[in-house]
Amino acid sequence: MNDPLTAARPSRLQTAATIMAASVFLLPVALGKVAELILKSTNPDDIDVTVPLAYLRTLLVVSFSLTGIWLVVAVATLVVLQRREGTAAARNAWLVLGVQVVLGVLFLVLQGVLNGVNDGG
Repeated sequence: MNDPLTAARPSRLQTAATIMAASVFLLPVALGKVAELILKSTNPDDIDVTVPLAYLRTLLVVSFSLTGIWLVVAVATLVVLQRREGTAAARNAWLVLGVQVVLGVLFLVLQGVLNGVNDGG
């Protein structure tokens, strides 16, 4: 029987890889919200920030760039983990990353479908 006190603990690399995989979409969204707060509170372009789509292009670029960068860093960390500690050590982190990517793509597809319905087409 596995005793929790004597069971092997995950390595720091394994823990970091799992956290990075789990936050691959939520962290960039949160940072995008921080960027939105900064842009709308400082209003560097002096536009009407009461409009819901104010700074949309800038915020999309920031959010998608951060998502792409974080995804690349997460995959690189998982590859390093898999090479150093083996496939078994990276299995859960790869699973979490896969679920995150599938849900992210599903969200984008459904958002596109919803926008098409809202536009009447």
